Amino acid sequence: MQEYPRLRTRNGHERAFRLLLVLYPRRLRDEVGDAMVEFFRDRLVAERGARGALGVVALWGNTINDTLTHAPLARIDAVRRAIARHLSPPPRAAQAARREDWMLSSIRQDIRIALRTMRRTRALSALIIATLALGLGANAAIFTVVNAVQLRPLPFPDPDRLVRVAMQAPYLQISEGEFVDMRRDTKALASVAAYAGSSVSITGRDVDPERIQIARVSERFFEVLGVRTARGRLFTTDEERPSGGPVAVLSHALWQRRYGGDRAIVGHTISINGQELTVVGIMPPDFRYPSVDGNRTASGAAGGAALWVPLRLRYDSLWGRNNHYMQVIGRMAPGRDVAGVTAELNAMARGWRAQFRDIYAPTQPVTTSVVRLRDALLGDTRPFLLSLLGAVTFVLLIACVNVANLLLVRADARRKEQAIRSALGASRARLTRQAFAESLLFVVAGGLLGIALAEGGVRLLVALAPSDLPRLADVRIDGAVLLFTALVSLGTGLAFGLAPVLAGGDADTTETLKEGGRTSTAATRGAGRTRRRLVTAEIALAVVTLSGAGLMTRSLLNMQRMSLGFEPAGLMTMTVTPPTPPATTPIAAVTTSTLQFYDDVLTRVRRVPGVESVAASQRLPIDGYDGWSIAINGATPSGIGDAPVATPDIVSPDYFRTMRIGLVKGRLLEVTDVLGAPLVVVINEAMARAQWGTRDPVGGTLRMFSDGSPWATVVGVVRDVHAGGLTDDVPPMMYFPHAQSGTSAYYTPRPMSLVIRTAGDPRAITAAVRRVVRDLDPAAPISREGTLDDLLARSIGARRFSTALLLGFAMLALLLAGIGIYGVVAAAVAQRSYEIGVRMALGAKGGDVITMIMREGMRTAAVGSMAGLAGALASASLLRSMFYEVSAWDPISLGAAVSALFAVVAMASAIPAARATAVDPNRSLRAE
Repeated sequence: MQEYPRLRTRNGHERAFRLLLVLYPRRLRDEVGDAMVEFFRDRLVAERGARGALGVVALWGNTINDTLTHAPLARIDAVRRAIARHLSPPPRAAQAARREDWMLSSIRQDIRIALRTMRRTRALSALIIATLALGLGANAAIFTVVNAVQLRPLPFPDPDRLVRVAMQAPYLQISEGEFVDMRRDTKALASVAAYAGSSVSITGRDVDPERIQIARVSERFFEVLGVRTARGRLFTTDEERPSGGPVAVLSHALWQRRYGGDRAIVGHTISINGQELTVVGIMPPDFRYPSVDGNRTASGAAGGAALWVPLRLRYDSLWGRNNHYMQVIGRMAPGRDVAGVTAELNAMARGWRAQFRDIYAPTQPVTTSVVRLRDALLGDTRPFLLSLLGAVTFVLLIACVNVANLLLVRADARRKEQAIRSALGASRARLTRQAFAESLLFVVAGGLLGIALAEGGVRLLVALAPSDLPRLADVRIDGAVLLFTALVSLGTGLAFGLAPVLAGGDADTTETLKEGGRTSTAATRGAGRTRRRLVTAEIALAVVTLSGAGLMTRSLLNMQRMSLGFEPAGLMTMTVTPPTPPATTPIAAVTTSTLQFYDDVLTRVRRVPGVESVAASQRLPIDGYDGWSIAINGATPSGIGDAPVATPDIVSPDYFRTMRIGLVKGRLLEVTDVLGAPLVVVINEAMARAQWGTRDPVGGTLRMFSDGSPWATVVGVVRDVHAGGLTDDVPPMMYFPHAQSGTSAYYTPRPMSLVIRTAGDPRAITAAVRRVVRDLDPAAPISREGTLDDLLARSIGARRFSTALLLGFAMLALLLAGIGIYGVVAAAVAQRSYEIGVRMALGAKGGDVITMIMREGMRTAAVGSMAGLAGALASASLLRSMFYEVSAWDPISLGAAVSALFAVVAMASAIPAARATAVDPNRSLRAE
């Protein structure tokens, strides 16, 4: 056998290292001894140049540790091989057992090596774990919200069979006659129920009166949903009949908040609008359906019903088909689907139109809308949540690219080490398994830290989320979130763990062991190309995320800058409700007391210091609208189906001046427009265009669609006000004087919203206004306190929330992209240090070197940006419904995204380039 080669010795370190190699088997020393000595020499030079004597000591510690770990194993393996050659092969069972023991031992060894490697590179390992924790934590936090809102089933048995039935425009809701027909004739729905919402005043129990939302529910309402009470019982059949007694079922939230969870409340009475109702049951904590205040919220969300009472229909004297005020839910019969239910109900609707020609407009369709209850409750949130999930997925992908690049840099530094392991007999599969063992440890650590970050992130999201986000109370980390995080972590580990394997897979072991320091090998160049490709993909992902956030931000800014038709700054509002008088009080007396109450409130509030003007309104802007049938200019339509539709509002005379709603023509309401004076009404521009066209509406007449309603004269036209949401069209509006509303607008409303314009901060007068109301009537509930700016902010709360999160994720993506660029450029500069030294030794200026390096970074950014713009346009087309007055091709948003990315790339490239020029060329050349 060939003698162990004697290399020329430069110092005592190499002699000592050769002595250590004696611990390895002779055959192994013959095969790779030269390479191992050369590898040790290179590491010795590098450590001495980087850390001096301390580096040399650390190198020897690692070398001795590695030798003592692997040499005995190599000796044992050599002995085992020799014995195996002289013995007969073991039985299959023994072979399998030995193979299994070998696998377990190999896995344990892989983990030990990975842990030792992570300890040696603590800073790099900490950076990788932190990057993964950010990406995985953000994904876990957003998925927690998506899971609670969109994925978790509704708290009803077999929820996929529940549907909501409505009418398409212009009717929208269901009338009593239509509901009765559905319940009697439909076969596709096994059961049908209806409900209607309203607000009431609740008093008593030595607690301040308050305004709550209630649901009046028909027979079988709870049966359709399949729910039961947590305490007490539901309504009996007798209680649901018109002759039933006054009973109510409480929500769990109201029971806890107002009654302190008193179990004795079941069977006792509570006061609602001055009427005593007996509490028969309390619903479970997760049941608040339906939402009755205009917000589409599901169980557990703010805005759900606080109390349920029977909706007692008198089937022998229904209100008819022209009063569409009911919501209908149903449970599909077995074997039926939404399409079949829709077809059956539409056939029924065509029959209504043919039978009741005076009710349904001949020019408008009578069509039902059937959607699954889940979609009806949660459909509005889906685009926003999916956009957030997409953005945070891009952030995770960018994090994976960064980790892959960091691992490639480390793998490039360990090429000789891996080559020696390969020469020692380690197979390609073994090296790959070793790489994945390290990746597994990284993702486990990053995933655990990410879950901890997600826990804090979820709490922050719940605190910042708009109160009308459905199922907000259900947002929490559960088993589904943990499983999702585990799967994503595993996929992440596989994704970035493959990069070093693929990049170095074709490297030649012999060439790697022979290579010098001055030239790059094919493996080094391959790793560099892989890093550049990964960064290109990273930049593309960052551009997509930045452009999406930019488009959403532009949409939000457009909404905030739009003309509302009034001036919200400086306005404070609160809703006041006078106590309900006894049922025996004559209507005239009720109207008189209501008018006097608000007259006193407005008079006293005007005297509060800081108040410029005050008014009262039945509804506030952005509250929404509903259509009422009317007649125009003395002409009565042949049927309600032919009648125009407009939204009524009842206001005090100073309403337009306080809101600063501009007058277009005619006059505004005045204090002389009282009961007994000629009936008047003011309309908006949308109604003037819809009903009078180019004619002057001032002097025209209108009335509510009822034979007993009087005609009111249009005395003025005011500017349009957004009454249905910032993105909705302005509806036709008509404003009746509060004092005349009992005659001209059917009734005098008792709940009214005060709008108060102040000279300073509107919030400063809240306490004083509350005292005014309390002094007039301590039993009058006060609700919805706040500024008009707050009301507007809540109306776009979901959009503002999602836009802020998208911006945050976009900034995180930009930061990670910058880190990725910096890592690639820094690695490239380190590999080209000899070349840079030669250039500078030959006279190249520092600026020339910086320009050369930055040019390569900018070239990578340009390629990535072009790919990112293509992806941005594709993703923007999917999110088009979320944009407001902005195109998916918006040059400002796309240009800002690309400009921000290029600025970060320039900064990330300039830093390592500047460091390279600061190094002495002679030192770089000597180091090589």
